[in-house]
Amino acid sequence: MPDAKRVEFVENLGGSLAQMGFPRMPARVFALLLAAPEDSLTAKELAERLGVSAAAISGAVRYLTQFRMITRTRVAGERLDRFGVGVNIWEHAIQAEAASFDALLTMFDRALAEVDFGGAKDRVEETRDFLAFYQAEVPHLLERWRTTRRG
Repeated sequence: MPDAKRVEFVENLGGSLAQMGFPRMPARVFALLLAAPEDSLTAKELAERLGVSAAAISGAVRYLTQFRMITRTRVAGERLDRFGVGVNIWEHAIQAEAASFDALLTMFDRALAEVDFGGAKDRVEETRDFLAFYQAEVPHLLERWRTTRRG
């Protein structure tokens, strides 16, 4: 029987991540993998523990692996994929987010050169400048994090 406090934590964390804008099922899967006593779980185990369909798990793990928040592995001799929380998951997630701004910044630069935004120009520039600032600061932030973790 699952530990009631762990189940409560998983549901609370999944719900909190969903309130922050994270898709609900990936949030629940991530929370379960983070809190599971095992290093990894199969899709079937994830579905059983969360009481959801295999299709829901499939979409959730696809989403989470895309952002490198979980890993997909296979144990020698097993035919099933196993999923676990990746190493340095938050670093990878932040780096992926910052890298995703490249296309937005290109779009903003082009639009600012070609579009007459009138009174909206300051807002558009501020948005572009903030995204560029954030993207440039991420490597420094992660280096400070690594230094802090090393102690």
